[in-house]
Amino acid sequence: MRPIVLTILTVFCVSAEAQHGGATTGYYPTTYGGSTFTGTLTDKDVNANTLTLTYTKKDKTEVFTGRLDAPCAVPPLKEYEHRLLTVAEMPLGTVMVVYYNMGNRKVDGKKVREYVIIGIRALEVDHKKIPEETQIISFCTRESGFAFRAY
Repeated sequence: MRPIVLTILTVFCVSAEAQHGGATTGYYPTTYGGSTFTGTLTDKDVNANTLTLTYTKKDKTEVFTGRLDAPCAVPPLKEYEHRLLTVAEMPLGTVMVVYYNMGNRKVDGKKVREYVIIGIRALEVDHKKIPEETQIISFCTRESGFAFRAY
């Protein structure tokens, strides 16, 4: 009886926290810790360089706000073209996964928790799902060292 209860509790806890997750195996900045959040872009602050994502399931809502480390490198429209995506260009309503590191910084002498977004992956734009095989991670970081990571 006891193992069944533990299994049910484990399944419930995992499904209740589905918006938080971990990265898949791949190449990431060397300082990346593996944390992700999936949600809909509901707000952005161009001056603070922040994105706010909201995840809602039934009566549970969770909000995530993070600051981009740098503009996001996106695939070029033309060969040899270098493109960067800024907060201003990201459309509200986009469903995305953000890859982030958690840290602390001082504001008015007090430690404040901060989420620094180092990458994004769009899942749905303008209410159109992006096929999984064409989804890519656009890195938004100043870090130049990348390493293969198995998560």
